[in-house]
Amino acid sequence: MSTLANCVCACVCVCMCQEEAVTVTGHTDPEKAARTVLSRPDSATQWAVVKLGANGALLVNKKTDKTYQVPGFKVSTRGT
Repeated sequence: MSTLANCVCACVCVCMCQEEAVTVTGHTDPEKAARTVLSRPDSATQWAVVKLGANGALLVNKKTDKTYQVPGFKVSTRGT
């Protein structure tokens, strides 16, 4: 198992952007990617989140097997 896979399996909550989800799982579908993270053998992960940019985020809970979709929202930006 790769170092990245070991780190992912050790986390209770894994939060990834879409690009990271594809890198970790090979899946472009956010829900499939999240479920793949949760289904790894000997994984401590209970929550998998895939951030979808302006489209919000998708969260899957391992214990309840539920998927939650949270829509994005507009924010104002400020200079730094």
